Amino acid sequence: MLISFPDSRIAFPSLRSFLKVTKAISISANGHQGRGSRWMKNDEIVNDTLEALTKEFMANPYVCYTEQGFHALFFTMLFNRLPVEDRYSQLGNKKLGDKKVCIIQKEYPTFHKLKDSKRGHWDIAVLENPLVSLKSPAYDFLKVDSAVEFGLNEGLRHLEGDIKRLSEKESNVAHKFIVHFYRLSNTESLRDWNPRSKRIVSSEEVARRIKGADIVAYYAVVDRTRNKRQALKIADGRVQELQLRS
Repeated sequence: MLISFPDSRIAFPSLRSFLKVTKAISISANGHQGRGSRWMKNDEIVNDTLEALTKEFMANPYVCYTEQGFHALFFTMLFNRLPVEDRYSQLGNKKLGDKKVCIIQKEYPTFHKLKDSKRGHWDIAVLENPLVSLKSPAYDFLKVDSAVEFGLNEGLRHLEGDIKRLSEKESNVAHKFIVHFYRLSNTESLRDWNPRSKRIVSSEEVARRIKGADIVAYYAVVDRTRNKRQALKIADGRVQELQLRS
């Protein structure tokens, strides 16, 4: 028996081989098959997923057009890696009953007001589970376990803003992460930066800026003009080079 798909060059000699391949694809998407994710803390899964995202960026820097695209990709990767029972929680309300809440939130508001007297928003927030409300209205002031701030082709001012928000005592965030990616070329996209741009923040500068701030940073550079790649995890004054796929 030969199983094939229309408009595809892939064919499978048997149902067994087809199921084997589809299972492998599912494992790759979920990322945690056989790795005991249900015994990992959520911040550990966040950390693990950010490393996977960084490696994906290095292998396929044009997979997302904008920074917001990488927000969405990370959201999907993280959702798939979380144990099914940990993806949602319930927010109790005496009048309205329980509300089902996804623990991963895009643009969830900061607990505190920022310098301009307005609440900011985290690029990606992972709520503490079970949900903990710090003030009323409960849905707007849930405790954040992990917050991730992103930057794609951004300069020092953007990085400083991310560090400042995460470092404030009133941030009420237990685990803090920064993603800082650079995609460099001369002609491949108008969104790319020139590799000679003076706005590029070096990994050494990132390490210096977050030292003592209890922040983990994932830093990556893809320079298409020189076919060079660099991917680093920076935390606690240590810089670790990530092993990339060959």
